[in-house]
Amino acid sequence: MGNFLEPKTEAFSWKMCGSKTDAIQIKTLSVAPDPIKLPGNITLAFSGSINSPDPITSPIEMELTIKKKLFVWITIPCIDHVGSCTYPDICSQSNASSCPPAFKKYGIPCSCPIKP
Repeated sequence: MGNFLEPKTEAFSWKMCGSKTDAIQIKTLSVAPDPIKLPGNITLAFSGSINSPDPITSPIEMELTIKKKLFVWITIPCIDHVGSCTYPDICSQSNASSCPPAFKKYGIPCSCPIKP
């Protein structure tokens, strides 16, 4: 019989919480390592689509909720802009000069406005 106080690690899961009509849609999202180990580095991969006849301009609000299951699901608080945070304008935090090489290679914008 296992120790019921021993922490159990579960696989990463996510869901799109917005509307199907939102201009920005995240289709897939994965993290490595899975399960996430803290402290440590995390690699995030995602795919999505931008569906808008007009450029998407500032402000673009993003709400991120991160939860960890102990005995119950606990929401990780937002501390120094890390954790379960609401970002009022991700455009103000984007920087075209630090755009990842893969974004540049495929023409993915790293700053606002985002073209249709």
